[in-house]
Amino acid sequence: MVLNNFFLPKKNIIFIQTLAGSKNYSLIHLKNHTHSVRYQISALKLLFDENNFYTNLKSFIINTDEITSIDRKLGIIHFNYGYELYASKKIINKLLNHLTG
Repeated sequence: MVLNNFFLPKKNIIFIQTLAGSKNYSLIHLKNHTHSVRYQISALKLLFDENNFYTNLKSFIINTDEITSIDRKLGIIHFNYGYELYASKKIINKLLNHLTG
């Protein structure tokens, strides 16, 4: 995937989120760093048709292969490489339904 003249291998993406306070920027969390891009999350979602990327959330694209655990009670999704994503119970429930359904 090429964004802003950078090649970002999809296999290195842990998750993507809308930058807080800005609809026009997204944060791409990679295995070894985080990269900010000037793309709306809705535009980025069009680039992901692989089964391991869950795109049915308003502000996130999640690589389900990188999830290590989900703490529904605390609202935390744990990923490989030490990443954590704090999410509402609604988001966690949608993700769990996708993973188990």
